[in-house]
Amino acid sequence: MLDLSTNIQKTEFDEVIALIEKASSIVVCAHTSPDGDAIGSGLALTSIIRRHWPLKHVVHLLADAAGEIPRIYQFLPGSDDCVSASVYEGTPDLFICVDLSAPDRLADAQPILVRSKMVAVFDHHPSSKPFWDAGLVRPGAAAAGVIVTEFALHLGVRLAKEEAQCLFCALVTDTGRFQYQNADNEAFAIAGILVGAGASPAEVALHVYQSDSLAYMH
Repeated sequence: MLDLSTNIQKTEFDEVIALIEKASSIVVCAHTSPDGDAIGSGLALTSIIRRHWPLKHVVHLLADAAGEIPRIYQFLPGSDDCVSASVYEGTPDLFICVDLSAPDRLADAQPILVRSKMVAVFDHHPSSKPFWDAGLVRPGAAAAGVIVTEFALHLGVRLAKEEAQCLFCALVTDTGRFQYQNADNEAFAIAGILVGAGASPAEVALHVYQSDSLAYMH
């Protein structure tokens, strides 16, 4: 297991957990034009919160008006259980931003953020103007999926196979299949944890990087 003390402080985890425990209604939303990290991290975090706090009402929002997950990520568990921000009319107790450091990247979800009672952030980008009440923000992390994985470890949650699959997709896409410079020791350690929890690297590669070739062959 990773030494979490070298990454995000325990107090930061506890502050985010406190917000979740205060909230009855929670929205999880990533940035507009979502990539694999945004989608995978958001889906996994939604599932983790639902399992660990089963009495919470948790909605996974898509910031874009179309409200559709890109085709190459539709194989991910939970991808068919998302709501477009353009049709969401609720006022959540807690709005959780994933993989974004600026609220203007929320598109149609920004008004929902504004009317939310509390805001939390899971992100790996630097921010000059924090807009959240509590956050797990670490620019050194390879992907938001790393932070969501660490959150699950801190909670003591045993990752479900479906969550591990989403998080592995988040990690592999933001590291360019582990070819970018951000593919550090921690990224590979997290990848090992996710594969151990049931993630299938072959399935992620097939859908994300080979789906166009397969469609052409058919």
